Amino acid sequence: MLIRGFRQSGARVLLAVVCLTPAVSRAQSDDLATFGTTVVIPGGLTGKIYFLRPNTWVLPDFERLEPVGTIYAKGLYIYPRDFREGFPGITDRVEWFALDFTGRFYIDKPGDYEFKVESDDGSKLYIDQRLVIDNDGDHPPLARSSIVNLSGGIHSIRLSYFQGPRFGLALMLSVSGPGDRRLRPFNTDNFKPPSNPDDWKYGNPKEWKEPPVAQFSRRNLRDEFVSVPIEVLSHDKPVKDLRQSDFLIYDDREAKEIASFDFANQPLDIVLLMENTAGMTPFRNRLDSVALRALSKLDHRDHVAVVGFGGTQLLTIGFCARPDKVAAAIQATPRRPGVAQLNEAIAAATEYLRDDSRPEAALAIVMVTLNEGRRQVSDRAARDAMWQGNITLSGLIPTAGTAVKNRGPDAADVQPLIEATGGDLLYMDRKNVPLDQIFERLRERYLITYRAPEGQPKTIHTVSVDLTPEAKARLQDFKIRARGAYVIAAR
Repeated sequence: MLIRGFRQSGARVLLAVVCLTPAVSRAQSDDLATFGTTVVIPGGLTGKIYFLRPNTWVLPDFERLEPVGTIYAKGLYIYPRDFREGFPGITDRVEWFALDFTGRFYIDKPGDYEFKVESDDGSKLYIDQRLVIDNDGDHPPLARSSIVNLSGGIHSIRLSYFQGPRFGLALMLSVSGPGDRRLRPFNTDNFKPPSNPDDWKYGNPKEWKEPPVAQFSRRNLRDEFVSVPIEVLSHDKPVKDLRQSDFLIYDDREAKEIASFDFANQPLDIVLLMENTAGMTPFRNRLDSVALRALSKLDHRDHVAVVGFGGTQLLTIGFCARPDKVAAAIQATPRRPGVAQLNEAIAAATEYLRDDSRPEAALAIVMVTLNEGRRQVSDRAARDAMWQGNITLSGLIPTAGTAVKNRGPDAADVQPLIEATGGDLLYMDRKNVPLDQIFERLRERYLITYRAPEGQPKTIHTVSVDLTPEAKARLQDFKIRARGAYVIAAR
């Protein structure tokens, strides 16, 4: 049976890294100088207001909250300001609130558009329900940008923002279009379709008259499309310069059209599973000393939870983005006698990721183990659960050639599970525990998505990834790692 969560040591912590950003321009448009108005703006953005609990350090799951009000805006261009200037345009609340804006805009010049979001604290920008800028976390004014290729016609936009503790706030959304190098405040007035339906070159005028749909759920993200994290190695080094046109992807041997393509840009939610039995002591000592350096290989958007396992799984720290806090949790994970239940720990981590991970994050389990334990959960059950959750399992085990000592009927071996999910298997000894390489390889992965085919819920579809002949000709001794299948979700 799958374990219903972990035992927990101490209070659960959810933190975000504080990052610095260069000074920003205060150029602004007068009608974008507040968060919004209570007067409806036709064709504008609709924002839901939420009040947050103190010590909220990342954007909340809005589906679990009830809005306390609705506001409207043409755009958001609140330059960095002291919290004593207040929550401009709405209320005098200066901390622990969130805004979730949705709307639509019209593109009459197809091409590459650069979007930039600067915020204090966290924000995320979605175009057509796809995360294009992740600027989440508790931080001073921090800017991030992304280039999005937009076709002509109607597109959806969503900008989520939260203000954590007092001291400062900011939210600025800018855009530049094809052939325009200058970023300007995003304003829905500049992205309206022709008033005469006969003048429309793209899209359907009837669709514009319908109200925008503000639904954006975990199911939308994970069930409508199949997402496949892919690692490509050449001479055992990550290949970082491949293009979308270099990949071929097959679903049950049927070639699929790639819907989106990215590299090293998706935030990670990682459960670090550390065996805490007596035999792990020399490896644990080394792991404790290299933990902080290894965590530096991750991005500030990445979250790590730490779990010690032997006979019992003990959650030392929940998802956290502070390397120092995670490193301290690694060192504080207790060491206990007992026999490790490997598959049981993987199953528990899988369920934890399913219930507590972010919808837009790539999910991974990193297991540090002697690989000598037993299994109470079958290999097939553990594998299928990870396939269903789109989880990559990577592992560190003792030096190559070390045999699994327990060869009885309940002997566990994580290596086939790592291969099935497209993870990395690296070897460790008392002098070297390459956790940094594991993290680096998880971060430096391509992400391909394609539209999920029709099928019966809970059936398994195989996935295979290949490179075009032209791409293969450019590489030598290459390897591709990707999960071997997925489970069709319930519709």
